[in-house]
Amino acid sequence: MSTKAIKAAARPAPITGRWARGTLWALLTLWALTVTAIVFAPVRVDDNAAGGALDAWLAQAHSNGLPEWINHSSIEQTANMVMFMPGGFALCLLLGWRFWMLYAGFIVSAAIEIIQFFMPERVGDWHDVLTNGTGLALGALAGWAVLTVRSRRLSTRATSSAAA
Repeated sequence: MSTKAIKAAARPAPITGRWARGTLWALLTLWALTVTAIVFAPVRVDDNAAGGALDAWLAQAHSNGLPEWINHSSIEQTANMVMFMPGGFALCLLLGWRFWMLYAGFIVSAAIEIIQFFMPERVGDWHDVLTNGTGLALGALAGWAVLTVRSRRLSTRATSSAAA
């Protein structure tokens, strides 16, 4: 058996049910539209009353003992990771595990940041490339874990059905 065949056999299969795939595609589209609206908005998402409210809350929380490392920047970076995780997760469930999913988010995020660099009122930031790419990679890894568990369960059922 060739190396390619071994790798293909070890790779868990994507979700195949028609309803599940349709739902995943719909959710992936909704996610992509939401992310597009956020990253290409003419102003940053937190350049409004909500951003000011977060800063005020953090000042109060820091005075009450919240660690200083929890700040506006760390919350924004975490939010960027969380924002990209559903995309990696859905892509992995739809397409099956692909190694390129680990770095696709970094490439897409770099393109986003380059475009934002040329937008007035926006700033391209390499931290966003790292956090967005990490989020998509973590989502893809979570999808791989789900597909692996699903594949093992289906294999166990098939084995037990064949033995019966």
